[in-house]
Amino acid sequence: MIFLDSSVWIAATLSERGASAEIIEQIISKELKAISSPDVFEEVTRNLNEKYPLKVQRFLDLFASVHAVLVIPDKKTILKATELINVFDALILAAAMKSKCEFLITLDRKHFLLPSIGANSGIKIVPPGDFLKNYLR
Repeated sequence: MIFLDSSVWIAATLSERGASAEIIEQIISKELKAISSPDVFEEVTRNLNEKYPLKVQRFLDLFASVHAVLVIPDKKTILKATELINVFDALILAAAMKSKCEFLITLDRKHFLLPSIGANSGIKIVPPGDFLKNYLR
């Protein structure tokens, strides 16, 4: 199971090509199982409404089509995540940690793609292209 960060959802919504869109297609074809969180859903919806309002419906359609398992992290997991990453992103990391997913897929190099976060969270955190190239068989 893979956890998709907001950045992946936005990239797949804005472009039907690219690694993010390919991952969504793999999920739709049932080759992968997606995990997300209400916080991710809200963040994507808010950002698209602000910057790309005409794309909101496409996101809603994609999100519905993948049948993602939504995970709400508990306070203990959120506190652990805040030790690893900034408070805003901690909610997303905590949901991924709570889900016990193997991978968190993200394009957020500044906050998530740091070796210490992956090592201390127990999750492989990778960009979409690396996931497709190195882990999807």
